Amino acid sequence: LKFSKNRRSQVKRDNPELCNTDVSRLLGEMWRNASELERKPYVDQEIVEREVYKKTIKEWREKQSSRDAATRTSHQAVQQIGRPNNRSPEVPPPPPLGLATYDHIEPFRLQTVEEALNA
Repeated sequence: LKFSKNRRSQVKRDNPELCNTDVSRLLGEMWRNASELERKPYVDQEIVEREVYKKTIKEWREKQSSRDAATRTSHQAVQQIGRPNNRSPEVPPPPPLGLATYDHIEPFRLQTVEEALNA
């Protein structure tokens, strides 16, 4: 990237008829054909910048992790909420599966117009 940034303006001046895509292709070809001696400063700079980035992102992640930990509920507390013996006292437990009865609910019945008007 640094190689391209440094040489792009010169390549554009030398080849004003080329579009951006062709300039990028030419720069890629120049990079592939460059000797180790020409590449070395760019590769060395990339290595240094990569190490700085890794250190910076590691520090940021640690800082973010501690910030997130302070604001979220702990994993153990979340597990406790889902356990059946930790229900709040005002909410009755659900009936066992298959044993729920609906005897107290009156079945739905269509009314005639007269019944509805008289009601």
